[in-house]
Amino acid sequence: VHGGTFVVMPEFVHTKIENQIAYVTIKREPVNLMSYPVWDEMLKTLKECESNRGVRAIIFTSGLDRLVFSAGNDITELASTRTNKENYTRFWKTQNEFLSKLYVSRLVTATAIRGQCPAAGCMLALVCDIRVISSEGDPKMGLNEVAIGITPPKWWGRVMINVIGQANAERFLMGAVMANTQHALQVGLVDAVVETKDLLSETTARVQTLLKCPDLGRYQTKLELRRELSNQWWAEIDAEIDSAWRLLSVPQVAQQLEGVLARLSGGKPDKKAKL
Repeated sequence: VHGGTFVVMPEFVHTKIENQIAYVTIKREPVNLMSYPVWDEMLKTLKECESNRGVRAIIFTSGLDRLVFSAGNDITELASTRTNKENYTRFWKTQNEFLSKLYVSRLVTATAIRGQCPAAGCMLALVCDIRVISSEGDPKMGLNEVAIGITPPKWWGRVMINVIGQANAERFLMGAVMANTQHALQVGLVDAVVETKDLLSETTARVQTLLKCPDLGRYQTKLELRRELSNQWWAEIDAEIDSAWRLLSVPQVAQQLEGVLARLSGGKPDKKAKL
């Protein structure tokens, strides 16, 4: 901690600590695509925060001016035409180590969501204890992998089931549903919908409410509820990578991902894409 700010010297992830809460801002222009460097910085930041006994909570926010929390994973990290299995393995392990650790973190965890929140952005929110979204710009939120012809990761689906229930999760996952704020609130995908001006204060207030409980009891309860899933998630990571890479290498899937890249870059499929 240095002058109230915890510095990892990152490029995309910046952290400020106030009143035992770490405010983690993600800023990778233009739409916070989650590449390997972003997930690597997120993982390092989480480990630093958890090792700092002066930090009891963490809140994730977007530092973008545009209305995007995160546009999801960078498809060039997934498309077999743009990467190889070694790099994909590094990317997927880093991402899912972060997510599975955050799911059982000793910290109170929260996301303050401003703007669109598909796929990996939604998953970041799902593994947190608290999710608050602003209504500005009519944002949508969900795990929409099926929309481009690939399968939502198994353990991402299991976490969604834990958050919104089996029936709702099946509808969301199989239909690539992107819920608006009221739908998200109705099914429990988010805990509150607020105006943008109140987003950070409302998220902070909800975090502070949880912090009124003694840390040990709260953390042990979280572990009892989530540890088995988190452990299974990480234990199966190598098998998941092998299975996913086989799917991503299927010519039809590779062609679909190239098509997404082309559409999102206006016919020039060398730019970054989202999932």
